[in-house]
Amino acid sequence: MGRLFRIDFVRDHLGPALRRAGLKTEIWCYDHNYNVQASGADPGLSYPRTILSDTRAAEFVDGVAFHGYVGQPNAMSQFHQEFPAKPVYFTEGSVFGIEGALELIERLRNWASSYNAWVTILDDRGQPNRGPFPATHAIVQRDSKTGKPEYLFEYYAYGQFMKFIERGAVRVDSGPGEAKFDHVAFRNPNGNLVLVVANATSELREFEVRSGALHFSHRLPGQCISTLRWKQP
Repeated sequence: MGRLFRIDFVRDHLGPALRRAGLKTEIWCYDHNYNVQASGADPGLSYPRTILSDTRAAEFVDGVAFHGYVGQPNAMSQFHQEFPAKPVYFTEGSVFGIEGALELIERLRNWASSYNAWVTILDDRGQPNRGPFPATHAIVQRDSKTGKPEYLFEYYAYGQFMKFIERGAVRVDSGPGEAKFDHVAFRNPNGNLVLVVANATSELREFEVRSGALHFSHRLPGQCISTLRWKQP
């Protein structure tokens, strides 16, 4: 009943109302986990699939949003294959540490065209936090006595993505990755190519990049992230 109600609501009320008002507000449906199969009260991908299978409702839907608490990122690729015209967004699920960088890479490799980090700044006591779960980590930590910020590993890890992958960039193939050594590549609107590589092993890794006529090698120490940027000759 809930899914049918939301189809009716989007198709017959919300979508037409936004258009009549001339608003550019987008409708992203689902906004939940990327588990393929239903689990308990969680309908899984059948929820957005049902909405987008209704052609009149799908006309008003601008994208599908995912969380990462249940399932694997490749479910977004599966969904993209079914509905390639609808952009995929990742809207909830912060990542931490070098393993978090690998998680973010996998989300981007599986068609997520955006990423929202949630826990931006907390003090050294994990406050403020009005949620039902304890908050133990953030991107920036504030000293509760002095008020001074400490920029944590995550601040710089996110920078490897955010400073170099520009709005409007398009992901390009960069070959398969590994569980502890992964990468993702983009072409920025100005034509520059960006490759983000994360090495979660404890060993120095050397790799080669071939991009058209360009060929170079790079070394990345263990537990590190590196961003490479170049202009295609």
